[in-house]
This record gives sequence, C-alpha cells and structure tokens, in this order.
Amino acid sequence: MREIWLHSARPGQGSGPVGVWWGVWLISNWVDNIVVRVPGVASDAADLVSNLIDIGAGVLAVLVARRITAWQSASQVLVDRRTV
Repeated sequence: MREIWLHSARPGQGSGPVGVWWGVWLISNWVDNIVVRVPGVASDAADLVSNLIDIGAGVLAVLVARRITAWQSASQVLVDRRTV
C-alpha cells in the first residue's frame, strides 16, 4: 500500500496516512489475539475495544484508498489530455 501511495501522490507528499492505517491495523490484530486467549468478562470488554479499533482501521483504509483513487484519476485525466 505504501508503494502505491508514494507512486500516486504528488512529489514531496509523505506516506503518513498509510503508516497510521498500518499501525491501527496492527494494534487491532494484537488486541484480537489477546481476546482469543483471555476468557471471561475482561475478554468481552477487550472484544468491544478490538471491534472499535477494527472499525477505525477500516475507515482509515477507505480514506487511503479514496485518496489514491483520486490521485490516479487526476493523473489519468492529464495523460488523456496529452494524448488528444
């Protein structure tokens, strides 16, 4: 995802949002792993936290994908104008 971001972004634009998404996704997986291994009431709370983090990671993934799509669409318009 980082490579797609970097090749689609304008020059000088960092890959910060991709790193944030990746970090949230990793945290979600760690919490999921804890939920599976810890039975009981605490597990229910951790499961809720895990689901909320999953939702956050999903929202970030959609935002990253939409931004990449917008950049690539804009680049395609420029290419189409040059070939006409």
